Amino acid sequence: MLFKKFLLSVAAIAVLFPLSSVADQPSYSYLDVTRVDYDDGLDGFSLGGSVELADSWFLEANYESVDGSEGELKVDIDIVSI
Repeated sequence: MLFKKFLLSVAAIAVLFPLSSVADQPSYSYLDVTRVDYDDGLDGFSLGGSVELADSWFLEANYESVDGSEGELKVDIDIVSI
């Protein structure tokens, strides 16, 4: 009897779960902060995000700053994308 209740519960969850996920619209608004570490000694950070402007329109921007040195060679890179 307990097994039948368990199977009935699992079946009910399996049927109702897809219906609950359809109700929510996806959100394209987010903020992302990441530490960047490359194998060759370069490290830095990345900052990015997105915001929804309308139903089919969103704005995305990213910034990455990486620097490091190898011997006498020094590298400093800044990348901006919109």
